[in-house]
Amino acid sequence: MTSMLNPPVVASRTWLNPGMGSPATLVDVIERGAALFDRRLAVVDDETALSYTALRTRTHEMAARLRADGVRPGDMVAVAGRNGVRWVIAAFGASMCGAVVAPLRHGLTDGEHTTALGELAPVRVLGDELSCTGAETTSPQPEHPPRDRDMALLLATSGTTGTPDYVPMTHGQLVRLYGEVGRRLGLVPEDRLLGAVPLAHSFGFNGVLLAGLLAGASVRLLPTYDRRRVAALVRDERLTVVFGPPTVFHDLGRADVVLGDSCRLAVSGSAEVSAPVLRSTCDRLGIPEVVVGYGLTEAAGTVAMGHLHPGADRIWMTPLSGVEVRIADEDGAGLGGGEAGRILVRGYNVCRRSFRDPVPDPSHWLDTGDVGRLDRTGRLIVESRRDDMVVVSGYNVYPQEVEAALMAHPSVAAAVVVGMPDPRRGQHLVAGVVTSVGHRASGDVLISHCRKLLASNKNPRTVVVLSQLPLTATGKVSRSALRRRLEQEDTNV
Repeated sequence: MTSMLNPPVVASRTWLNPGMGSPATLVDVIERGAALFDRRLAVVDDETALSYTALRTRTHEMAARLRADGVRPGDMVAVAGRNGVRWVIAAFGASMCGAVVAPLRHGLTDGEHTTALGELAPVRVLGDELSCTGAETTSPQPEHPPRDRDMALLLATSGTTGTPDYVPMTHGQLVRLYGEVGRRLGLVPEDRLLGAVPLAHSFGFNGVLLAGLLAGASVRLLPTYDRRRVAALVRDERLTVVFGPPTVFHDLGRADVVLGDSCRLAVSGSAEVSAPVLRSTCDRLGIPEVVVGYGLTEAAGTVAMGHLHPGADRIWMTPLSGVEVRIADEDGAGLGGGEAGRILVRGYNVCRRSFRDPVPDPSHWLDTGDVGRLDRTGRLIVESRRDDMVVVSGYNVYPQEVEAALMAHPSVAAAVVVGMPDPRRGQHLVAGVVTSVGHRASGDVLISHCRKLLASNKNPRTVVVLSQLPLTATGKVSRSALRRRLEQEDTNV
């Protein structure tokens, strides 16, 4: 096992020959992977390591078993459990049957699980205990292989409150988009990827697994997130690319871990990224290149990407090929000249609103719910979630700007800012901070620090010290959780 996880480092980086054919479906990804990459490792977890050819064999075995169990093209198959090789086999095996794969997040409560199954009505639920070893392959190829326009994946949105919506993604959308993502990242067969994010999330399945397999890379699967385990895997298995939300890199930076010299690239995302903090953290970890992506489930997970260069205080991202971005005011009128407004997206990656909806209108502009700006060259900068914006005395305040100011202080490792009701000003700002190792934070000192950097309406009234940031199940900072905590504690904030 050790030798399989530590293949010799290849001096030259091998780019794929475009003439070898482009996959159109998830089934094509598996077939093409076996044809092109054969014995190269495809997926690895703590117990199993499969080459691309072995992954194809196991996927066909799973598909044969599911067909024998009555799964037919267009059926819904739910995949549950922790990240692992079995999860990958189950998902691609179902896809090979022509079924629609509906990942269920690990850790759902019984009530949430029941609600999800009631909404999705899958014909099968595949879980951790599933094994297809020894299943007979009744057909070397799917009897009715899926087409590029067929629904492939149904992912739950990752909102912080309420019941999630389920967003359908087609084979063609996914393969085209994440082939482009892999090219933007410079992924090659010699890369060994680690995704510290659930496969049931778009970042995990699409951004890590699918982009990695399309590039012929090896994908290391981590069943549960643990920062010291992540560091050990990167170091001991000489992984080259780490994917994760900003909190993963924040945790690694605070843990004072050693990653070794193999990791060339960090890939992160979400509107919560503080450019200076992420860049300095990756510098300390010895990761030379940092790429940040922006997207949402309703746009198949990715809209734009950009490199985070040393010394940059903001992240400017370029939309992916075939994806349009425009900025509009609240009435839908276009904004230019770098003005901040609603981010609207249009392109082949925009999904149907629901898996029960008809085929989407390609001219439809998707309102992302985010606020951003475009420069003259078409580069995008994301300011905030529109719901996160705080209005203080009639002025719009983006929490990320205040968080960046707080994190510029040496005693602050991480910060989250929310708006609280104010009878006079409409809202005022409250900050929650996590202190740096070996430092103590004083609220008065931090408020004074912000006054030197920000206009008066952007200064927090109160600073609360937290042991850790409140997070959603997918590792995003949860402002609503902090707001609820402040309301429950009635701390006169």
